[in-house]
Amino acid sequence: MKTVILGKRSFLSKKLNSRIRSSEVFNYIEFKNFITKNKDKFNLIINSFYPSAKISKIDSYNDFYNQSVGNLSLILDKVNPKNINKIIYTSSASIYGSINELHYKNDNYNRVIYSSAKLLNEALLNNFCQKKNIQLVIARVFNMYGNNEQFSVIHKLVESAKNKKKIIIHNDGDAVRDFIHIDDICEIYLKLLNLKKSGIYDIGSGYGIRIKDILRFLNFPKNNIIYKKTKITEISNSIANTYRLTKDIKKKKFIKIENFLKKRINYKLNNKNLTKINKEYPNTINDYLNGSIIYGCGFAGKRIAKKLIELNRDNVSYFVDDNQSLVGKKYLDKKIISNSELISISKKKRISNIIIAIPSMAHDELMILYTKLLPLTLNISALPNKKNLLTNNKVVIDDLKNLDLGDIIKRKIFDIKKNSIKKFKNKSILVTGGAGSIGSEISQQILRSSPKKLLIIDNSEYSLFQIKEKLGLRKNIKYVLLDVNNQTQMQKIIKENKIKYIFHAAAYKHVSFLEENLFTAIKNNILATLSLVRAIKNTDINLTVISTDKAVEPKNVLGMTKRASEIITLSLSKENDYKKSKISIVRFGNVFGSAGSAIEIFKKQIKNNLPVTLTDIRMKRFFMSIREACNLVLQSSQLKKSSSIFVLKMGKPIKIIEIINKLFYLMKNKDQKLKVKIIGKFRSEKLDEKLSNNRLIDTSIKDINLINDKIVGLMKIQNFLDKIDLYLKNLDEKKTIKLLKKFTH
Repeated sequence: MKTVILGKRSFLSKKLNSRIRSSEVFNYIEFKNFITKNKDKFNLIINSFYPSAKISKIDSYNDFYNQSVGNLSLILDKVNPKNINKIIYTSSASIYGSINELHYKNDNYNRVIYSSAKLLNEALLNNFCQKKNIQLVIARVFNMYGNNEQFSVIHKLVESAKNKKKIIIHNDGDAVRDFIHIDDICEIYLKLLNLKKSGIYDIGSGYGIRIKDILRFLNFPKNNIIYKKTKITEISNSIANTYRLTKDIKKKKFIKIENFLKKRINYKLNNKNLTKINKEYPNTINDYLNGSIIYGCGFAGKRIAKKLIELNRDNVSYFVDDNQSLVGKKYLDKKIISNSELISISKKKRISNIIIAIPSMAHDELMILYTKLLPLTLNISALPNKKNLLTNNKVVIDDLKNLDLGDIIKRKIFDIKKNSIKKFKNKSILVTGGAGSIGSEISQQILRSSPKKLLIIDNSEYSLFQIKEKLGLRKNIKYVLLDVNNQTQMQKIIKENKIKYIFHAAAYKHVSFLEENLFTAIKNNILATLSLVRAIKNTDINLTVISTDKAVEPKNVLGMTKRASEIITLSLSKENDYKKSKISIVRFGNVFGSAGSAIEIFKKQIKNNLPVTLTDIRMKRFFMSIREACNLVLQSSQLKKSSSIFVLKMGKPIKIIEIINKLFYLMKNKDQKLKVKIIGKFRSEKLDEKLSNNRLIDTSIKDINLINDKIVGLMKIQNFLDKIDLYLKNLDEKKTIKLLKKFTH
């Protein structure tokens, strides 16, 4: 059968043409002529794309699109699918690690649009072949090199070494790349032509070599190497997952890059062989395993599985159990596998989530298991210890939580009080900022008590959609898209729904953003709180306002706006209009796992092998899990003290560098080294935080303290609010900051 190779300028096309019998290479115009005359079946290898040598300097987006995607689209519209036996599409390993937010921020070399176009073509061809019932093989080729090729980094290194020219190296040459010779690629393609099924295959050796190791092997003169100071965002380890290849296709021996280099370069080389790195786990953007893997097929594991499968049969893929007598059996038609089988699966598929369903497991054992599982999966969630299950003797889906830093650093975990949620049974409750990290956790804990109504209010449509997806449609939940500053609508909602408890979690809390967005911070953190307090005037509502340790001796916009809201809330609560109400403030420090927190940034930086940015090596912060903090917030609402500030006991502050070291230990790759970049603290940033300057008073709840804070007269508050209103209208930042400092100190 004839094989048509589309892409006349391609180095691979020329090589394949010389190796495949009865093959012909066409450009798009020639191929159009061919398909109008041809009536026989043929194989089609598509190598045509925008020239790789020009990718870093794209002059015309229109040309790039037409040569990369547009021409292929036109051909698919015109070709007779009945004449095509099989399509092999030459894609690129560049798609791995390129389609993410980090790379969108740094696309000076056009790598994102290159890899995105390759991925688009994969999807286009997949759609076409499925509809037309044509076999499709997608060959994701890694770093190709060979004689007469003029684009690869190997070619550039060889030419620079031979001609004693300087070469530019990015990221200190630490990147690990899988290099495969053109002859090996051609041999694999010959086997792919005979393959009787569709699929996606990595075309590489399965081993990687550092760029800097190749430089050493070449005895490259140091004064000819220019190390670019500006770091570029790139995948640190790009190695083919050869588990994708079938036994018939997989090569046992590949051409050694050392031998190739020796033939190409005449001067003395380093005698040592290049160090090859084997990456056991795939860098894949698809091939995800459907559903979670549940680790532990005991009572808790079975219970969680049953609940998940009731929602969707594909929510669970396997059970894993260390009990060999269970291995090989099935529960709910899901196979129970061993730990070694789990490792084997992780090499072939991307595991999106593993649920550790062993509530009886001791903390140290849990951490050992966590460390073993972390390299195998994108996410680990777990059932908490038995004593911290919110519902007595029952295991429900809402008990699942992602393992957070509190678990990892062995911080003392406070007992979760189950009785704290019973008070909300058959009550109508409102949570502002209910789609945020704190608000959503408060909402989930309240739902355990079977409230009559739960109103989740948020001003972010996307965040509200996300929490709705998570909690689902329930009769007693109402999702409200609303800005709390709308006092009239807040009053109407509170009255119509006969609200008894309000938890005010709505706030902007990112320090750096608020420094640049002063007036937005004031509207959301001060005026929205004022609006809510005024909305409950002359009611018997129990209002809890959530604050932060940054309100103590505030130095930044976040701290000052939250401190101002504390002063206004406490002072107004003493007025006659609030005699029936119970108003209190709960103050605590950082929580693990909140959206956009420094911890999440550290994890992303470590995962992408980037320097971890730290403002100061001495930096300390208080930390508590969201689960604990929110449970204590709920408990505080039951304390009888009104017009008070409650302060959560958060233990000792933790050095941020200790957290970074622990995270790195758990997340690092084999040869990865920790890089910490000290960027200096911001003008308004403190080395450590305080929870209070006042004397802490014990309450009936051991983990909650009380402080007596100053009360400000109504005239002073009104004067402050009048000036704020004036400065907001005039957009006068200097006067606003001066006023905030005076009011909050």
